[in-house]
Amino acid sequence: MSASTVRHLLGAGFAYAEDADRFVLEGPEPAVALARRIRITALGRFAALTEAQSKALVDRVDSEGAFERTVTWPTVLALVSAGLAEYRDNEGCPAEDDGDTGLSGPVHRAYRTELGAEVVLAGRDT
Repeated sequence: MSASTVRHLLGAGFAYAEDADRFVLEGPEPAVALARRIRITALGRFAALTEAQSKALVDRVDSEGAFERTVTWPTVLALVSAGLAEYRDNEGCPAEDDGDTGLSGPVHRAYRTELGAEVVLAGRDT
């Protein structure tokens, strides 16, 4: 990632920088020069979502956090890979994938994670 992109992310509040001791560095210029790590914020994660992903994460979950079955699998898969969703089995335990064998169809449901809920809150504050 270029220094100018990092400066923009830091300046917009989409990320913050840490030194080797995990001390948060203030200001985009010193942070770019001294940072060992750039951490994306919840707001930065929200800003990086596509329209379909943000709509699914915000509007297409039930009161238990389960995604509506009409959310497309590519959208769910992208949210899972970003840590904003996870698959769960019928007992509510995390599952590795949707359990589709190619013959059965999906057997596990996708749910919004705690991180996904944090991203939603950050996105609503904008």
